[in-house]
Order: sequence, then structure tokens, then C-alpha cells
Amino acid sequence: MSKSIEIFETTKNKPSATYNGYQYRKFHSNLGNKIACCCINERSKKCKGILKTKDNLVVSEMPHSCKPNEVKIDVKKQVANIRRRVCETDLSISKIYQEEMSPLFQRGYEILTEIPTIFNFAT
Repeated sequence: MSKSIEIFETTKNKPSATYNGYQYRKFHSNLGNKIACCCINERSKKCKGILKTKDNLVVSEMPHSCKPNEVKIDVKKQVANIRRRVCETDLSISKIYQEEMSPLFQRGYEILTEIPTIFNFAT
């Protein structure tokens, strides 16, 4: 049975997929709604993880040589949300940062991975 993947936009406005604790970038697509994605650690850690989807459902998955990191992915999603909201709303950056990042701090994510400070979002 196929599982659905989650798509989010990176801080560079590129689509990124997450599945089973791994993050992927689009690498090939065709007109039949079939998409092949490679692990974002393909270049830095030489990971060979590949995800093939059709209509956002997983068709096949090649094994990874890197470890999954859901915490880091959650932080990346929140950073992308902050950047998007700063452009779309009139709220202050500090208010948006507090709203988006406080759940991560409450879960103790700052112990597990580096969370950007508000100064990273100054425009």
C-alpha cells in the first residue's frame, strides 16, 4: 500500500518532499505525474536514497546511506513558514518567529539540532 508524502517549499522557493524522516529534492518528472526525487544528502554525504512517486503517492524507494533527521526537517519547515509569513503579513518578524518557533523550543529541539535565531531573519 502506498503512503502519501508531504511537500513544502524551501527558503529558496523550491519544492521539497519529506517521507519517513528523509528530505528529498525533485530530480526528474514526466507528463504522467511521475516524479523521481533524490535525497538532499546526495551531494554532501553521497546518499543514494531515491523516492519515486505518482500523484504524490510513493511507488518505490531506494535505501539511504544517511540517517533520517525529522527534527532538522521540522526546523527547515518552520524557517520556510517564517520567511513566507514575513512576506505575506504585516506582523513583525519577532512575533512571527515566536509563533512559529516556540513549539520547537517546547519540544526541546534546540538540544537536538541548531535552530536559527531571530537575527537570521532580519530583512
